[in-house]
Amino acid sequence: INIGKIIKKERETQGLSFSQLARKAGCTSRAISYWETGQREITVKMADQVLRALGTTCKLGKKI
Repeated sequence: INIGKIIKKERETQGLSFSQLARKAGCTSRAISYWETGQREITVKMADQVLRALGTTCKLGKKI
C-alpha cells in the first residue's frame, strides 16, 4: 500500500484540507499534495510527522 494513499484517506476522513494538515505536520500544503499523488517521495521522518499529525501510525517493514 502506498503511504500517499494512507495520508489522503486519513486526511479526507478527518475533513482536513491540505493546508490544515500541513500546519499540523510542519510542512507545506504543496508537499502534502505531492506525497498524496505520488509526485514526490516522502522521507521516513516526514511520514512520521504527518501520520502523527493525523493521529495514526503505519508500520513499515521488509517484504519477505
